[in-house]
Amino acid sequence: MITINSEDYRRAKKRLHAKRVYYVPGVGTNIDGFGVDCKHEIRKEFNIPESAILFLSVGELNKNKNHQVVIKALAEVNNTNIYYIIAGAGDEVPLKDLIQKYRLENRVFLAGYRTNIKDFLADADVYILPSIREGLNVSIMEAMASGKPCLVSDIRGNRDLIDDHGGIRFDPHSVVDTRKAIVQMLDKREMWRQYGGRNRRKVEKYESKRVNTLLERIYNEVK
Repeated sequence: MITINSEDYRRAKKRLHAKRVYYVPGVGTNIDGFGVDCKHEIRKEFNIPESAILFLSVGELNKNKNHQVVIKALAEVNNTNIYYIIAGAGDEVPLKDLIQKYRLENRVFLAGYRTNIKDFLADADVYILPSIREGLNVSIMEAMASGKPCLVSDIRGNRDLIDDHGGIRFDPHSVVDTRKAIVQMLDKREMWRQYGGRNRRKVEKYESKRVNTLLERIYNEVK
């Protein structure tokens, strides 16, 4: 059995009956090209001021990705200089209804499916992922490779990637806790560069070449 996060590895070792249990750091991600200079192309597209604080989420529009909790939390944060983009395909209607309900049409945007995520990450200040369940999320690793501070749900997988030196974790089931995490991140703005540098260094262990090397060793051992 091969697991891709530390919590699944410990659980498998303790409770399952596989003859061998291995841990590898994710499925591997290509981090080349991330961390490019900000060109403000995305901000121009959505008419977001260069001086604004831009939060970004990448992921399908579904219940598990839980984007609605961020929208609700932002509605309670007294800061009109925060903008939020969600890039991902899916049913936009529930999120659009929330955006309209909280009168956030000018600050919260649904970008749809995009292939230029590197550009979105280049323009973003903070990456936020409020998922309810994950294995080991690739979008977080791409944000880490881009040198971004990260706000992530406190769930398995995410705990492997983001610690107190790379960002802040929060309860994805709680609007209050999500709001507190956003405010805390804003209050720690002087730490963003440090968080980003830590994340950029840490994500190297999850790079595709390293993961493939580990998998090759495992396959050679068991064949």
